[in-house]
Amino acid sequence: MSTSSRGAVAFAGLVLATLLGCGAEPPATTPDATETPEPAKTPASFGFGRPADPALVAEADIDVRFDGDGLPTGAGDAATGEALYETRCVACHGAELEGNPALGVRPLVGDIRHAVNNLPFAPPLFAYIRRAMPLDAPGSLGDDEVYALVAFLLERAGVLDLAGQPLDAEALAAVSMPNRETFFITKGVATTVPAAPAP
Repeated sequence: MSTSSRGAVAFAGLVLATLLGCGAEPPATTPDATETPEPAKTPASFGFGRPADPALVAEADIDVRFDGDGLPTGAGDAATGEALYETRCVACHGAELEGNPALGVRPLVGDIRHAVNNLPFAPPLFAYIRRAMPLDAPGSLGDDEVYALVAFLLERAGVLDLAGQPLDAEALAAVSMPNRETFFITKGVATTVPAAPAP
């Protein structure tokens, strides 16, 4: 074999060895798609905002569950609630709780179509009044005032007869509302039972 032929063979062998990866590092493996990626690390700070003020958090933490969890301390009686109603609520809801059609306000009490009687549980009544009433100054009522208004409304709706006794968190959570059986609980939410189909 000539020198040129031997050179060509040697060169071909070198090329083949290179192509086959002889002596080379193994190729990097592709990550398995089923592998769980490393969770992103949350930075200690995003560079904006400020620490939450505990007083502001407490002020906003006013949710009340249907079973009474979250009701604050305090108490109020129906007589005090009636006086409050006459000064803070009557303009929209009427002297006899009849509502005001001109304002789109429905009656507060009556049969189960009306606001108070329609509720399956009593604690949400407290939560709504404290958060949203009166309309011209929502959130301005103290907890004792809200308990008093709720006591007045429940008595006027025929749900309770407190006989002058104050209403507090324990008593309110224990109230059995007349429309309770038309609702059922699913994942902590009261939902109306669908009407039975006509025969």
